[in-house]
Amino acid sequence: MQTFLNKVQTFALENNLFSFGDKVLLGISGGIDSCVMLEVFSSLKKKFNLTIAIAHVNYNLRKESIEEEKFVCKLSKNYNVPFYLKNIFLDKKNSIQENARTIRYNFFVEVATLNSYNKIAVAHNLNDNLETVFFNFIRGSFLGFSGIPIKREIEKNIFLIRPILKLKRNEIEKFANEKKMEFKVDSSNFKNDYSRNFLRNEVIPKIENKLNPNFSETNYSNSKVFLDLYNFVEIKTKEIIPKIILKQTKDELIFSLSELNKVDIFLAKNFVHLFVSLLAKSSIDSNMIEKFFLFLSSAENGKKFNFSKSIYATKSRNEISVAKAKLKENFLYKIELNKKYKFKNFEFESNILDLSKFKILNNSNVEFADLEKLNSQLFLRNWKCYDNFYPIGGNYNKKISDFFIDKKIPIKEKTEIPLLICDEKIVWVCGKRLDNRFKVDSNTKKIIKLKFKKIEKEN
Repeated sequence: MQTFLNKVQTFALENNLFSFGDKVLLGISGGIDSCVMLEVFSSLKKKFNLTIAIAHVNYNLRKESIEEEKFVCKLSKNYNVPFYLKNIFLDKKNSIQENARTIRYNFFVEVATLNSYNKIAVAHNLNDNLETVFFNFIRGSFLGFSGIPIKREIEKNIFLIRPILKLKRNEIEKFANEKKMEFKVDSSNFKNDYSRNFLRNEVIPKIENKLNPNFSETNYSNSKVFLDLYNFVEIKTKEIIPKIILKQTKDELIFSLSELNKVDIFLAKNFVHLFVSLLAKSSIDSNMIEKFFLFLSSAENGKKFNFSKSIYATKSRNEISVAKAKLKENFLYKIELNKKYKFKNFEFESNILDLSKFKILNNSNVEFADLEKLNSQLFLRNWKCYDNFYPIGGNYNKKISDFFIDKKIPIKEKTEIPLLICDEKIVWVCGKRLDNRFKVDSNTKKIIKLKFKKIEKEN
């Protein structure tokens, strides 16, 4: 009994999981792992002057969910600690496990923040670590070989800790049996519908029986080596970031292709993996990274690469833009002359001028057109793939898409640039170029002044 507690205590102190006087919020599901973790903290709290509390999430996914909630509530009374509950009805249509995880950790952080807990403890064990590494290997996530982190800062000054991560499941079961502890069994753990359950129930036991009975310990030692490697790669990657990144917002990253090509290919791939995963808020598998670098070496300017439905990259000469995909917001506004308009992303106005007041300005957001040539209803709309016009300064026809590429306009910006339309002809690519057919010339008698102003958004 004491050996078990000593093992947890030693592991916790070696990894600085908690200190004297810490306030620790325990994520308790009611299963054997979390119940054992609760018993461990209850045994150690006096020695380390710890303040502990319980947090539980009921997703209402199974018929046992209510009983588990009542059981955890009873535990809090038995251990005389505060109890925090979130009761929700989780949508079963989407990724259940991923959604549940997000909701769970967001709730833990919220409780910890509001009640000044500086540690959040969850009950992953050595077998969970093995399953995670195995799962990452199958998915092709090389950096996932480092396994489940022992400790990480989940919010400013709040750390997520895993104090029983080095304990095997059979050790935990033996401790619970010797202490005659009560706990709940999640029936879904025995269903192989989930990939992780299939690994746990079918694959890993066969490897342990046939190849290596200490597979989980071997994996833990290997994952520590990979963690050291991962930390080294992270340090080296951070060193190259300032040279590569040209612009970064919460929705977009623009980086230099030439600078990326100068660094070691392994670091370059880790750089892309790191920032694309940050944008996607989930890990991108290594196979997708390989495909992306093949795209970089062969794709023409203006071509897109889809990391997922929500993240895409665009190649534009020496720049690569990686951005969150947004549905194109088509717009079509009817315009009357001598009026000022304010829309979601821009302002537009027009004024009829006397010929005597005409003066060319060095301002791309202001243009002058021959009023008499605007002999039909005017509209403002965004561009379409078949659009073309005659850029002022020449008599040639040019596709708008090619014009945007030549002007190095990012994909995201292209969808927001309004085109002034008259009788299905483009009069002005607002803020960029007037159409040659509507320019002021020696035969012009009346002039219309056109003015465009983009509304800048905060990052």
